[in-house]
Amino acid sequence: MEKINNVQLKEVVRDFLLTPSPTQPLIVWGKSGTGKTAIIEGVIREMQFYKLLKEEQVFSQSDIKLYKNKIGPFNSNFTVKNAFDDLFSCCRMISTEKSDISHFIIQANIKDEDADLAIIDAVNQQCNALSYKYELSVQDWCEWAYDTRKIHSCFVRFVRENPQWLHFYSKECDRYTTPELWESASKEIYAKLAVSEKIHDIYDSLCHCVSLFVYPAYEDFCHWIETLRGKQSKN
Repeated sequence: MEKINNVQLKEVVRDFLLTPSPTQPLIVWGKSGTGKTAIIEGVIREMQFYKLLKEEQVFSQSDIKLYKNKIGPFNSNFTVKNAFDDLFSCCRMISTEKSDISHFIIQANIKDEDADLAIIDAVNQQCNALSYKYELSVQDWCEWAYDTRKIHSCFVRFVRENPQWLHFYSKECDRYTTPELWESASKEIYAKLAVSEKIHDIYDSLCHCVSLFVYPAYEDFCHWIETLRGKQSKN
């Protein structure tokens, strides 16, 4: 399975959408909160395939999202670990041709990479899919964060220096740190700043936002903040 970055994912989706009669479905695997949905739907809008975004039939929350060519996105209520036993029946439910899933873009989140590898291989073999693993690099994310200013600069610096915290799953507390959650933490601190031009202690507020949204990184972030405080007090 080929690994691709954000630029390559856009190209892959464009090529798939421009294929008149696809003979293989496109499956994009990757960790949750890394921007797969934003990239795929961004390309769909850019190419004016608006019908793919109309939710004519919706399955509730899941780790799998299906885009049926010229019909719409569909969310199954299955997790990656058990979904693919039922994936093809799910596809048949929303496909005009009972067994044809070649027009689907299938987006799937990987939670436990080791455990999911066997499932990924089985699915790829069963449906002869065009399969890619999307990986968001820390460098790409930091550049995007600085350019868009959607992420607080302290969070960007912390992740740049501690790249393991861009995306991490803690089995102990069953919680993630993801790019999406770092953005949520940033929205929270920006909202606080909008209400009050001067927060009594910006560093305490930053730590609080990390505890709310990216808890697994909380201890390391607080230690990093204390080191930053010390450097600034010396200056």
